[in-house]
Amino acid sequence: MLALEVKGAGGCDGSAVPGAPAAGSTLAGALSTTASTDYAVLEEAHRTSSREMRLVSAQESVVEPPRRFEARQTR
Repeated sequence: MLALEVKGAGGCDGSAVPGAPAAGSTLAGALSTTASTDYAVLEEAHRTSSREMRLVSAQESVVEPPRRFEARQTR
């Protein structure tokens, strides 16, 4: 768990899930990618002690997140 508060997280997710069908991904795939990408960007903000989302410095991790979270159906 990362203990931090950052600004800009909503903008980071704004197009990922709605754009998934157009990209040929399932909703579960879109959610997994979104969670994995968000964590990578937040990890970069934490590493640099930033209160802003570090999209530019985390761009490699946005393309290929180092840690993958899988969406699972709960019902």
